[in-house]
Amino acid sequence: MKRYKTGEVLGEVRPNPENYKLPYGDNEKEIVSPITDQTDVILIQVPNLRESTYYAGMAALKAWMKKYKSDITLFCMDPITGYFDKHHDLIHSEFGQAFNTFSTQGNYFQYSKYKEMKDICDLVYTRIEKRAPKYVGFSIIYGNVDVTLYLAHHIKKMLPNVEILLGGKGTDILLSGIMSARYDNGAVRYDFTNWNFIDYIVYGDGEKPLEEIIEAGKDIDKLKKIKGLNFRLDGEWHGWNSETEPVNPSDKYSHLDFSKMPIPDYSDFEGTIQYDRTMGTTVPLTFSRGCPFKCSFCSIPTVVENFNYRDIDDQSGCIAEMEQWYNRGQDEFFIQDSIVNFRPDWLERFCKTLIEKDMKVWWGGNMRLMKPMRDFETMKLYSDAGFWQMITGLESASPKVLRHMKKYSSIQGTREIFENIREINKTAERPIRILLQLIIGYINETEEDFQMTMDFVEEFSDVIFEVTTCSLFLCWQPLVDRWEREGHWITFTNEVEWETEFSTLEERLERGKKIEKLFKKLGLKYNIYLREQISSNTDSRQRREEVDDSFQLDDDQVKNIIESREEFGTEYKAK
Repeated sequence: MKRYKTGEVLGEVRPNPENYKLPYGDNEKEIVSPITDQTDVILIQVPNLRESTYYAGMAALKAWMKKYKSDITLFCMDPITGYFDKHHDLIHSEFGQAFNTFSTQGNYFQYSKYKEMKDICDLVYTRIEKRAPKYVGFSIIYGNVDVTLYLAHHIKKMLPNVEILLGGKGTDILLSGIMSARYDNGAVRYDFTNWNFIDYIVYGDGEKPLEEIIEAGKDIDKLKKIKGLNFRLDGEWHGWNSETEPVNPSDKYSHLDFSKMPIPDYSDFEGTIQYDRTMGTTVPLTFSRGCPFKCSFCSIPTVVENFNYRDIDDQSGCIAEMEQWYNRGQDEFFIQDSIVNFRPDWLERFCKTLIEKDMKVWWGGNMRLMKPMRDFETMKLYSDAGFWQMITGLESASPKVLRHMKKYSSIQGTREIFENIREINKTAERPIRILLQLIIGYINETEEDFQMTMDFVEEFSDVIFEVTTCSLFLCWQPLVDRWEREGHWITFTNEVEWETEFSTLEERLERGKKIEKLFKKLGLKYNIYLREQISSNTDSRQRREEVDDSFQLDDDQVKNIIESREEFGTEYKAK
């Protein structure tokens, strides 16, 4: 059969997935443009089975290389999602539960006991081998580090001359990262100095370092000058070591001027089943990186110090990207930034531009509750411009708790925002859906504070579409340090097992059970995150369809959680 590569579609017609299905549903197609040369770089991201699959990071990197290093060929692929599509029952199996795990971080060789992991390794190896790349890059996130390491080890064993790169936000928890994961005894879980199967680790933005790695080749002096890079050459690691040096992201990490970012390039995924499922309904957009706010529980401002954002009107700007999709028939978008309203004046101009261009689009994203939203006309402008999906971190309805969190603390102001939405929804073509995020058991939350949150949820249950996340608070070390500096006491074992004058773990678990009963009483869709079990009445793979919501913690489960020395799963929240 004549082989072709992704990027063009004959006659501008998207192929029928049934015509190009490969074993396990790989994303490479058998259409157009014969392959004549090898691919220099292959990018892969192992999926998180419990979250939607987005390719924005890889698509951004591909666009950057195409614009600034066009002589390098780069191909993005995701063969693993297709494997689980074909074997969907595995997601709920022991293997599926272990595939994305936080309870055994650092034990990546555990996957050797699973036949399914061997199948995945063989599948990925086959897809890589036929393209004969010089580099294979893995984009890691907090939920896929161990599987990625196991897979990288396999690829290196099978293709020893291929150079393996790690990048993405997951590098934060490796040695030399700003949030190095550790065992209870303080030892680093991911000590790359013991790895002989990884060649490069990039911390921070990956676009510029990848370009410079390729340019440097094996020139050690050039490699040492690349910001954000640790690398292995002739069996020796070079870079910095967080065991002996403090990690200052502004000094060590790579930072990109995001205003220069071209429109992401999804061409390698177009026409695939995974792409059609994700992008066929809602297109993910990235307008900024980082976050200008400093919420006490959030790591983003720490690990992404250089908050910056794209232009609105530039030829590679936000509106141009949306127009590109809009002209192809797409009108549903999700802005996956940490915060959409990072600058109210920027967002106002963005909305007015959409209206002036008469673009009938629908969009949503993460919105921080803040003073400008108390103005009815401002919220009406957002709605008129197509805003309708509002993920927002209320977290608590206690002003005292919110002040310590460094969140918007005017509950009266928040009530006015919700009342504005209630009024707008009476006439809006698409009512604004509030997808609420809550934190239970913050470090200074009392029972009285918790009750304020319960009361607020009940008062505005008619405009809350869903409680997207309701998480028992995970207390990280920087907040522990601040708490002690403020003169408070805390008994701290790990993120889950800690106690202050305001709550114990048992009390926080009881609050979780209590608020779940309220959600059920109000008929709200919800997800409560307790350890690695999820109490939920929604299925993320079949959105908006109700499923069994009978989860309850019994006394034995509570006792087991209290006695457990394992860490809870790290909470993923875009704040």
